[in-house]
Amino acid sequence: GAARNARRGGRAHPRSRGAPPENLRVASSDDERGRGWWPEDWHTADAKSSTAPSSYAHDRSRVVPHRTSALWKKVTAFVLAARARKQGKQFFRIDLSGAVQSGLGLVPSGVVVPASGDSPFEEREYHIPFYDGNTVCIRQRAAGYIAVEDYDIAKSSGVDNTGNVCVWKCEELLAYELARTASRYAGRRVMELGAGMSALAALVLAQVSTAQAIVATDGNPQAVSIAEENIQRNASHAQAREVRGGTLLWNRNEDPSSEYGKFDTVVASDCLFFVDYHEDLVHTIDCLVAAGGEVLMYAARRGDSVERFLEVAASAGWLYHVQPAVHLDDERASRAVRSVRSRGARSGVREDTFELLRIVMWKSSEDLEFA
Repeated sequence: GAARNARRGGRAHPRSRGAPPENLRVASSDDERGRGWWPEDWHTADAKSSTAPSSYAHDRSRVVPHRTSALWKKVTAFVLAARARKQGKQFFRIDLSGAVQSGLGLVPSGVVVPASGDSPFEEREYHIPFYDGNTVCIRQRAAGYIAVEDYDIAKSSGVDNTGNVCVWKCEELLAYELARTASRYAGRRVMELGAGMSALAALVLAQVSTAQAIVATDGNPQAVSIAEENIQRNASHAQAREVRGGTLLWNRNEDPSSEYGKFDTVVASDCLFFVDYHEDLVHTIDCLVAAGGEVLMYAARRGDSVERFLEVAASAGWLYHVQPAVHLDDERASRAVRSVRSRGARSGVREDTFELLRIVMWKSSEDLEFA
């Protein structure tokens, strides 16, 4: 699902596992503090330049200008047009590109109960990687189904509806990594920001980790309602001590820790294209992450939205590590990303939609292992 969260931006550090891929470079001076590990072709500044935040070689006109994504704008227009034509239908179907809609195959799933003319919802069983026989059953919208009421809910809440459209690739990557590294979350408190309707990453971790608490949040009340239903659906098999959902709007003037407490790890996927809300997101993370904690996120490149977010995060004292998903340490995941990137290049969809990134953020220079 679409998500809202962030990571820490900052100074380069030695990787914990081997040398960096050839297309990564190391920031070589304190002046590059806001850069961390970064794909080399994303900027042209000399390594000793002190103008890191303004030196990224990107056309800023490509940046998504509003919190509302291009897809949601298309969806909104579709629903409004449908209303204007007074078709009287409750649900509509939008044509998502097969390359956009299709998953990575890292968390395989199959339809248990298909969508029907009366309901756009389907039930899917997701098979958790690395844990044969372990599954989560999720009720979700069949990809591309949009309800007329979605527009009203999104407008009243101020949050778009992309988390109710389908399970996005970055959510699947996040779920895959959490399953692969589940043991490191034993006894920890974990929050997912922008979990969407499926809360797939949070639910996968809840099934295979003995975490102290896992909280899946989103700003869209409809997504939260469906996610909470899915949490209850899988509660009997959860290994985590506490699993729950919650509504969380990013707001620079509010402290969500007063309601949710502090977390050892905050995770998110596909949250950074909301460029007008980067400051709110960073503030939210600042409030939620406990001392010595960390942030893990996956995001599509989408213009220079990632760089702009990391500039804000770095100004708030976060350190970060950015890694193209095609160079992940897990070969299966890297191969899946390369494959979908190749399919995307042939689909006509904007190329940076398939340039997926892994981002880790932290504030203490001692917390380097996770990156």
